Amino acid sequence: MAEQQNINQFGREELIDILQYLYVQIDEFFTIKNKMSSIVEQTISTRVKQATTAKYNRNGNIGGIIFALMGVVELGNNFFNALFMMGVMYLFGQAAVRLFMWLMARPTNKKHSAFGLNYTVNVLSKKQLEKVTQEATVEAEHSQEYQSLLADKLALESNQTLLYFLSLIPDNFANLTDFAGMLVLLQDFRATNFQEAANLWRTEQHQQSVMNQQKKMAE
Repeated sequence: MAEQQNINQFGREELIDILQYLYVQIDEFFTIKNKMSSIVEQTISTRVKQATTAKYNRNGNIGGIIFALMGVVELGNNFFNALFMMGVMYLFGQAAVRLFMWLMARPTNKKHSAFGLNYTVNVLSKKQLEKVTQEATVEAEHSQEYQSLLADKLALESNQTLLYFLSLIPDNFANLTDFAGMLVLLQDFRATNFQEAANLWRTEQHQQSVMNQQKKMAE
């Protein structure tokens, strides 16, 4: 079995090709992950809005019916007046319940969040929100678009060429920021191998950090 190469064995042009390849593939991986997360978040947001609207409508109808029945009791035997007042009281009851729910659900400093979405209190209970979130997540993950992205993600995760080149890169340099920084240095002929590019890139990052701190102190 051939011995695995060392990243410092590659010349400048080969290293540029490797880092460009890694950058494109890793960027694609994160793009896919973000799209998958977005599908889940959008589905949750839609289902939470639908569940909230349904709860407003359900509670509003219940309130309207209760107020309508109260109107019948008050008006006695006058049938037409009773029908008219039932309608009025039904609408009043709906409006009153919706207003009460809206007031109770106004935003507060205490945020309830899931997947980056902020919800107001007392519209959906914690248990209801968890149930809707779980069902929406399952729905999203079984969608055709999500499954297609998942297949692409799994293909990248099992890409032997990608895995091989990643295995050559030290873990603390295996990220998009470092790939891009070292590529610039190699393309500008300021480095000729990985060790030079890595050392110079870390030096530039440190210098930039010091400059940023000095600017903050001067403000």
